[in-house]
Amino acid sequence: MKQQILVLLIFLGFLSACEEKGPETIVFPPELVLINQNDSIPAPCMSCPKKITMYVDLSQKSLQFPKMIEYSLLKMQKEYPTINIIWVFANAKSSKALTNDLEKIQFSFPVYYDSTNIFYEANQLDSYPYEQKALQSYFINGEKIFSEAEPGIPELLERQVAKFLREK
Repeated sequence: MKQQILVLLIFLGFLSACEEKGPETIVFPPELVLINQNDSIPAPCMSCPKKITMYVDLSQKSLQFPKMIEYSLLKMQKEYPTINIIWVFANAKSSKALTNDLEKIQFSFPVYYDSTNIFYEANQLDSYPYEQKALQSYFINGEKIFSEAEPGIPELLERQVAKFLREK
């Protein structure tokens, strides 16, 4: 009996060691280019400690999701001004084409354009533990990932923000 328990514990330890855990930190490579910025859309505060980072791979996803959640994020940003929202759009045709598309849909956030997907590689976003890797969002405290963010579910996002803001 003891031998079976020992084998089971070793097996469970092996499984937990193999479990994908996702990235632990987020860095912003200098190759990213800030676009969709003007007097009414200020640059994000990169030195501010509390951030929500949204990554979208435009070779697999459209601008529909960012536009769909824009209202709830604007509301959240107004309610909690200490949280910066940082968008990174990768694999767009070109910076100019993306800028035109963002202007067309009147997107209200500045965006980092990532022409080579360096953000994904530098942050090892391929280790994201879910199948859908083209859309990823995180609460960031400094450079450390606090948790994943669920911007598509406004009620859940509010609870997550409250928990995030309690974090020191």
